[in-house]
Amino acid sequence: MALKTKKSADADIATTVRDILNAGKEDSKKVAEEVKKETEKVKMATTKAVAETKAKAEAKGEEKKTETAAKKAAAPKKTATTTKSAATATKTAAKKASATVKKATTAVKKAVEAKTQEPKVIVQFAGNDYKLDDILEKAKKAYSKKSKKVFKDLRVYIKPEEGKAYYVADDNFGSVDL
Repeated sequence: MALKTKKSADADIATTVRDILNAGKEDSKKVAEEVKKETEKVKMATTKAVAETKAKAEAKGEEKKTETAAKKAAAPKKTATTTKSAATATKTAAKKASATVKKATTAVKKAVEAKTQEPKVIVQFAGNDYKLDDILEKAKKAYSKKSKKVFKDLRVYIKPEEGKAYYVADDNFGSVDL
């Protein structure tokens, strides 16, 4: 009778941990979708800013060409200067647009980092706390010491009553102390 209770308690713990991890995955997916949306907004704003800058530069270039044509007879050297000025203005506008895009991208990244804190799962059993992230890292290190390969599949089974976590990585198994 006591054995069934212990097994059902272990099953309840495993179910709770699984539910918590799945909730974390769903939150991560939502944040990833938000990041994609924000990235698209930044791309659209960048494209618009670059197009506006080019249009302004072209308009200035056409005005300067008209002025240049009128003054061509009086000062032929100013034509080259005017063309260089238009090119310089275009480059400057492009640099400003690029700087604006970088600032917007940085702001989006900071906002995403602030929103995407990884969930921390801690199992409490018999007066001890076990952090799942730490246990997972220990299992990864133990496998990498045992085998120099990178695993494709890793499963970790935690048995707090034994003070051990058992792992199976690509059909190789081992254990680590909690």
